[in-house]
Amino acid sequence: MNKYLSIFFIYLTLSGMSACINDDLSNCPADTYSYNLVPIDFLSGNLSTLTATRTNLAGNSWIAGDSIGIYMLADTQANISINYYANRKYIASANGSSNITFNYSTIEQAIYYKGNTPLRFIAYYPYRQFGYDEGTLNDHIYPVNIMNQEDTSGIDLMYSRNARAHVQTDPPTPVKLQFGHVLSKLRLHVRKKPGADIDISGATSIINGVPATAYFQLEDSILSHFGTSQSIAMYGTGTPPPNTLAPNGTGAYDTTYQAILIPHAVNGSEIQFTTQDNRLFTWPIPEDYIPTFEAGKLYTFWLTLEGETVVDYSGYKSSWNDDLEDTNFETPLIPEDIIDMILAHDNGKLLKEIEK
Repeated sequence: MNKYLSIFFIYLTLSGMSACINDDLSNCPADTYSYNLVPIDFLSGNLSTLTATRTNLAGNSWIAGDSIGIYMLADTQANISINYYANRKYIASANGSSNITFNYSTIEQAIYYKGNTPLRFIAYYPYRQFGYDEGTLNDHIYPVNIMNQEDTSGIDLMYSRNARAHVQTDPPTPVKLQFGHVLSKLRLHVRKKPGADIDISGATSIINGVPATAYFQLEDSILSHFGTSQSIAMYGTGTPPPNTLAPNGTGAYDTTYQAILIPHAVNGSEIQFTTQDNRLFTWPIPEDYIPTFEAGKLYTFWLTLEGETVVDYSGYKSSWNDDLEDTNFETPLIPEDIIDMILAHDNGKLLKEIEK
């Protein structure tokens, strides 16, 4: 080979290595390890030990293969479009509720440190690829659609922006991502009044007057462009646990329904139950006690049916934390500034037992 041609190839190789190490890390070749660049691993979990996990029908846990999208920006950069990496796909390595490692889905999706530049990370779940079709990520805006309540984990949008001022360490350590629920959750425990001639086995439930779609801006965590009000079928989860008692001490309940909702002002929303013999029960959601469904909050109610109506109810607002019926009702799930930015609201008081 001509010695000048050989020198030219060596120059190109060294130039490529230099560009990879010092400039655009997103274009590093697959054998990046040879240049002492190590892909970053990410760890789920809340730095204050409170864990907000991806919700599935069996409870709360990450499932191996769950995919999240991750952005890497300079720590001082507020514009998400000016990034080192955008929407890189990382995957849960195992099942569990916390401290689960997320690895890059392919080497092309790997994220690397940018020298000694302090970095911040934005992440979300569930992952959406870039595109212009319905359901894809466009201009760093996430499309929210809650119509299919049976796909609980597929609509449980979670968001993380806590990871700040990170620089490369030796040995490398995972970046911890604190995820919080962007949406709200409503859970209803339902029973018939003792002695009432009602068969609620197999009854269906819908919630009327709620937005089914919206857009979530990953840059500043704002929900906007709410769709028109819809009727959404709630998901029936079956018989509640034996110890599921209302706060007023009334007895066990027959069945449970749940729905993940877009945070919104209640403003006339209502619940309807339809039994298998087509008896209809309607419960207007009490706006005096729930003026707004707030981001990151779980609303739990116990309802008693008689005649053609709900004759007794009580309920609480709590943190949508690990999906337990916890009693720490005002523990914030995600930083309050995120909650305030997602939906402006008067930071509501704890729901007390409702006196009829």
